[in-house]
Parts: sequence; C-alpha cells; structure tokens
Amino acid sequence: MRSEQFLVILVICMTVIILGLIFLTQNTSDNTYSTKTFSNNNITFDYPENWQEYTEDANKNNIDKCLAAVGDPSTTNGTSLPTTALIVTKTEDKINSNGSFAHPEGFMSEKLIESWVNTTKAANISPNYLNVQVTTNNLTINGLKAYEFTYTGFHTTNQKYEYMQLIAFEKRYPHKEVNYVIMCATMASDIGKTKTVFNKIINTFKVQ
Repeated sequence: MRSEQFLVILVICMTVIILGLIFLTQNTSDNTYSTKTFSNNNITFDYPENWQEYTEDANKNNIDKCLAAVGDPSTTNGTSLPTTALIVTKTEDKINSNGSFAHPEGFMSEKLIESWVNTTKAANISPNYLNVQVTTNNLTINGLKAYEFTYTGFHTTNQKYEYMQLIAFEKRYPHKEVNYVIMCATMASDIGKTKTVFNKIINTFKVQ
C-alpha cells in the first residue's frame, strides 16, 4: 500500500472516531442531568433540577384534582404554565354498599384512554388541528398495568405541531380505587430532547 493511500485511510478513520466521540458526548450530555424529587399527595417522582413546580398554577387554571405539575420554565412564553410540562391528576371510585367496586380493575383507565383516542381522532377533521397522529400502548407503572395514548397534531392557531402523552392507571386501596393520569405535553419540535426526560420521570413514578 502506498503512503498516500495509507494517509487517506488514516484520515478517514480518525474522522469517523472523532465524529463518534462527538455523537456520544452529545447524547450523554442530553441524557444526564441532576434531578430533584417531588413528594406530595401520595406520589413521588424525580424530575430535572432546572425545572420548576407549577402545581398551584395548574389548580388556578382549573385542572381538576391536580396532584402535581412540573415543567421547563424556559418554555413559559409569558403564560402561567410552560408548554413543556408533566401534570398528574386523579379521580376516585369508592366501593359499593355491598363492599365491591362498580367496575373491573383497570376499566376506568382503559375507558379514559379510549375516550381520548376517539376525541383526538375527531379533531383531525376540526379546523383547529391538522395531520393528527395517534398511537396507543400498554405498559407498567410502579408495578401496575397502565394504558398509554400519544398524539401529535398541527395546531392552526399556534401554527406549531404539538405533542401529548397520556398515561392512565389505577391503584386499589381498601375502600377506594384511584385513577391516576400522567400527562406529558410539549411542542413536537422539542420532543427529541424532552421525550427522554418524560420517560425518566415516568420510570421513577411511585404511588403510596
């Protein structure tokens, strides 16, 4: 092999190695961050240290039975709640007089997700949203079966693609059943950097 060919191959190999190191460094910095813990209202989870808590603001905005709201303050844009946020709500179903629950376990969570799917698909013909895409999935949260719904859609008023992830699951206590809902929302343009954050929060989510 001539020296010129060897130099060309060496330069190509070094370029590949450098680009690989840059890629790994970028992904490591994106996925590694300091966290703090939310612990209140019977739930706990970890979220980025540079995010803020907006639970009080969420309740002021009539988000029913909001247990927690955290988000990225850099996405507030002058509004009371950031566009990149995670909100947790709940509803309760008490046992009947005969000591049993009115529905099978998981029934309310599954029906809630079905309702959101149907409503969002209907929005595809609404003048407010275009190009709506819906996906569903089953997963486990804190050892409990959960139902997941995600969508992206172009909001004609904001002129931006929006992303939402909704997870519903139930936990039964001696005298009641609590339906927990975790809602993750952001602009679709930011989902590349926030989806990993949402997933990490969900993986640390626990209910007492």
